[in-house]
Amino acid sequence: MLAAPVVWAEGTDDVYGEFVYPLVTRRPFLDREFELRVDHEKGPAGRVTELRGSLEIPVLPRWRVGLEIPLVFTDPRDQRSMGGVGDLTLENKFLLHKFGERPGQVAAGFEIRLPTGSERRGLGGEAAIEPFLTAGIAFGAFDFMAEIAYDVNINANVPRPNRQELTAGVATGYRLSRWFLPLLEVTTRTVTRGGEDDPLFHATQVSLTASSSR
Repeated sequence: MLAAPVVWAEGTDDVYGEFVYPLVTRRPFLDREFELRVDHEKGPAGRVTELRGSLEIPVLPRWRVGLEIPLVFTDPRDQRSMGGVGDLTLENKFLLHKFGERPGQVAAGFEIRLPTGSERRGLGGEAAIEPFLTAGIAFGAFDFMAEIAYDVNINANVPRPNRQELTAGVATGYRLSRWFLPLLEVTTRTVTRGGEDDPLFHATQVSLTASSSR
């Protein structure tokens, strides 16, 4: 899998703007952000490319809303290629606590995924809600972030139990300089409810992601 994000952020606190920007782990900060991201995945079944644009805006000092619009392009090995708008995502994030002695804070919220993509064409079609809790703190030149989230599929009239997935992640970054911040992420995913043929049903997938942030 290849991911190439471009992020612009304007923070209400310059200290938090210096934190790393993980590829997978959700940040706890309430900056004003615009992100353009390209994900490309190639596997035995074919290739999938997603172009995602997201805008996140603070509404109140402790509340931020976000909107993500994806464009999905699929190239299955034995079928014709498809492309179009995927599932829109709306996010609400709330500040719970700011640490006093060190830069960092804790936030919680929920994400709503709308089934705007075509399920028949392989572009989405999933309605879901995902509550989450995320935190970040700095110790000297090291940044630490952690997240836990629980994704619940709420589609009606599905032929199998609605899928539910638990995700947990940790990201660690080191500020070598103002312009180079290498980071490593560990993410686990476990499907707690779903079809018996789901490879992650009652199993845990662990992934490592290495990247760098400005």
